[in-house]
Amino acid sequence: MTARIIAFPRRFIDVQWNDSYDVYAVLCPRCVAAYATPRETAAYDWADTHRCDPEMVALLNTTAAPTGGRAA
Repeated sequence: MTARIIAFPRRFIDVQWNDSYDVYAVLCPRCVAAYATPRETAAYDWADTHRCDPEMVALLNTTAAPTGGRAA
């Protein structure tokens, strides 16, 4: 599995090739949005243009606070 991290201020979006499914898996750890595609350009385009859902980020931050900063 190969990975390239796309850095943004205060967040990192992870793009990885999954050999088992022959797709690029993209994950935003801030809002937990995910995207899968067999096309490399589509994966990096999604990572470049992704904007977190503020409500999801707020919910995850509220959930993570009692567990020491990690979602339960």
